[in-house]
Amino acid sequence: MDKAFEPGIQQAGDVEIKEIYFIDTKSNKKINLLEFPYPINEKLDLIFCRNVVIYFDKPTQKFIFNNFEEILKSQGFLIIGHSETMFGISDKFKFLGHTVYQKKI
Repeated sequence: MDKAFEPGIQQAGDVEIKEIYFIDTKSNKKINLLEFPYPINEKLDLIFCRNVVIYFDKPTQKFIFNNFEEILKSQGFLIIGHSETMFGISDKFKFLGHTVYQKKI
């Protein structure tokens, strides 16, 4: 999946973000991270979401991480950026390393 940004409404520091979405390379569908449920028909083993959630406030980050937890398989992995953390935002993932988290059972 490739990430893409469009300028617009959501305020993130000096940047306004209207949508942050992923493109599912199998189906070429855009997936807006702010609109749940995501149009994904099966649970995922792994999500790469690097340097994306830092542009959102804490409640929106919590919303996104909770949605990721919903679409990951049991013990699935989430990779986030070096400047991002789930500390104080989500307790649904186990910290494995600097940017690697695993969905709790």
